[in-house]
Amino acid sequence: MGVKTITISVDAMINLLQELTEEEKREIFERVFIQKDTEPLSPAEQRSLTKAEQEICTTKSKH
Repeated sequence: MGVKTITISVDAMINLLQELTEEEKREIFERVFIQKDTEPLSPAEQRSLTKAEQEICTTKSKH
């Protein structure tokens, strides 16, 4: 099935979104904004993750 493109005003889009259930809004959000990445972390990403985890542990231990 091909992709179709339409033009819609911002007001019409907002009205449409307001009529949706929370589950429908969540599905749209996930499909539009969330990317699934199954690739392994790069060394730089792994270092950033490790540093962030250490910062969280340090912050928690101070409270």
